[in-house]
Amino acid sequence: MRIALFAPFALQPKGTTVARVLPIARALCKEGHDCLVVVPPYDNPSEARNPQYADHLTVKWLQIPSISRWPWIGSGITQLVLALRGFRTIAEFAPDVIHIFKPKAVSGVVQMLSWHFDRQAAVVLDCDDWEGKDGWSKFESYPWAIKMLFEVQERYLLTRNDAATVASNELEKRLRQADPERPLARVPNFFDPFRHNSNNRILCLCKFC
Repeated sequence: MRIALFAPFALQPKGTTVARVLPIARALCKEGHDCLVVVPPYDNPSEARNPQYADHLTVKWLQIPSISRWPWIGSGITQLVLALRGFRTIAEFAPDVIHIFKPKAVSGVVQMLSWHFDRQAAVVLDCDDWEGKDGWSKFESYPWAIKMLFEVQERYLLTRNDAATVASNELEKRLRQADPERPLARVPNFFDPFRHNSNNRILCLCKFC
């Protein structure tokens, strides 16, 4: 299968892309799938580099628009532009599955676009945190409006997917409450076939594999 994975941000300084997106992509490639990882490095523009290719895995970094230098409004427009560029990059790859990491910010917009405008591919959501106002947003210094936006995105997108992967038992319970019938797999962080010798749990999403 052809599987596109959309990362929530750059490889550094945050850890989700390194600890979760790339290990899952490598696990899928090990099973013979062709994978594209799309990285929107808005939180670390200096990280952007040329596409990398290795054993069925392609990693592409999106170009950051120059408007990102503008305070506040530039950040919002940057997120929207990156989402549109990410969605277009994924569409050009013509995947069978689109795996979105985090139902918020630029990833959330890509999930919404994929769910409503690309029904040829199955949409899989990955949750490694509780993102809303009662979750991770409590520990961030975002303005109130941004926290409310993330809350709305998360609530809306938890049920706009064909399947899901989660990082913990608590997140599994939360998503099963939102949709008990949806295929769901718990995939711990750092579950990397290059580092661990055990069966790949993501393959329990057999409906799409």
